[in-house]
Amino acid sequence: QTCALPISRINVREAPTFKSDSLMVIPRNSILKVYKESNNGWIKVSFNQNNLDIEGYISQAYVKKIKNNYDWEVILDLDKE
Repeated sequence: QTCALPISRINVREAPTFKSDSLMVIPRNSILKVYKESNNGWIKVSFNQNNLDIEGYISQAYVKKIKNNYDWEVILDLDKE
């Protein structure tokens, strides 16, 4: 399974466009499950907050992909950039 980490605080949106409503703001370096990449630069993700899975879209410009939850070398290198 592919995961991603936001490089800054980011809005999770209802649809793959900046004009769609924001479902919530997630903090930097939160682990997101990636479901699907779209052709227009948005990816469909899932995020767990307070035992509730929230699905929505984020712009891939604001995330770094990691191979899985245990790819610690990538996670630790994020703070150095």
